[in-house]
Amino acid sequence: MRMSRPGRGGQAPRFEEVAPLVERRRPRVIGVSALLAEAIAAEKAKGGQRAITNRRGPLAAVEAMFGRHQDVRTIDASEIAAWLTVQRRRGVAPSTAEGRLYALSWALQYAIRTGAADHNPVRDLEDRPGSEPVDPLRAELEVLTAEQYTRMCFDRVIPVLRRVLWTHLVLTGERIGEAEGQQWRDVAADELLVQRQVDTKTGELIEGTKTGRVRHIPRTRLISEHLDRARAAWRSELGRDPREDEPICPYAYYYDETGTEPSGRVVTHWSEGTALRWWHQDLEAVGIPHPASGPRRLHATRHTFITALLDAGADADAVRMITHADPGRGSADAFYHYDHSRWPRAKRAAALFQFDTRTRKACEGKMRAA
Repeated sequence: MRMSRPGRGGQAPRFEEVAPLVERRRPRVIGVSALLAEAIAAEKAKGGQRAITNRRGPLAAVEAMFGRHQDVRTIDASEIAAWLTVQRRRGVAPSTAEGRLYALSWALQYAIRTGAADHNPVRDLEDRPGSEPVDPLRAELEVLTAEQYTRMCFDRVIPVLRRVLWTHLVLTGERIGEAEGQQWRDVAADELLVQRQVDTKTGELIEGTKTGRVRHIPRTRLISEHLDRARAAWRSELGRDPREDEPICPYAYYYDETGTEPSGRVVTHWSEGTALRWWHQDLEAVGIPHPASGPRRLHATRHTFITALLDAGADADAVRMITHADPGRGSADAFYHYDHSRWPRAKRAAALFQFDTRTRKACEGKMRAA
């Protein structure tokens, strides 16, 4: 005898009792553009403004590609793979493509949580950006020699404010937005704090870093010398000392739109494209050629800093702590709670970075150039 599933009082459930359950399980249909707007609003509501600002560019690229979809469930792995192939052909950097892919995956995970999708096709990809072997030419492109980065920091053919900027990037390994956002109040007796950044496209000052953690950069002898030169640049270009809430690198505040002469006015922010143009101009001015693989990126200063420390024998975990995040801060691994050697190791690692002595003396006019 076939038994029916009992409802209230042993009776089969009525349709009006089951209908809400069925409706709740039915996947909702939402287009990609609407999904992105909803996901962004939800992230902002829980205080994730910094994360949204960091993903602004990648999310715009996702909408440009997949915005025509009226149902997010119609996106599949083959279409995503084709999108990545097009980006490679257009010369998009693997890190940029990876950022866009991460933004797409983030949106699809939100769709799963809200019932608009039941699967994330990004996880089906076999060939992701960043999985390719390192191109030797690309490696050459990203790293400056000791003689080259010393010239960029001290050669007087480069305007003084730009020399301050290049020195800051080379000595700290900071991202360009972090360097613009770092202020004099972030300077302590034995460290520099990296706790905010500037969106180089909009000029918005954002509290927090890319990793969401405050970074601590040991204040080495070279960094202390650099800070003295930065203050001197403030005095020579504007005739006063900087305030605590003003940037360490004053270049953006006093150059005119051509980037060649001090303008005497304060601007809200600088363009990353402008800084890249200055970078290429100064590389040419001191005679540093571009490799065969293409023009050097401004991000090369970060690659150079990390590579120089590792080549000098620095502890890899200490370098990671300086340039990315301290694994002991907010880490779920109890091991780091007992490790009290991280900061001393970081200080020893940072002290290994050196300029080329002969090149520096030549640039400063203390000896004749050969």
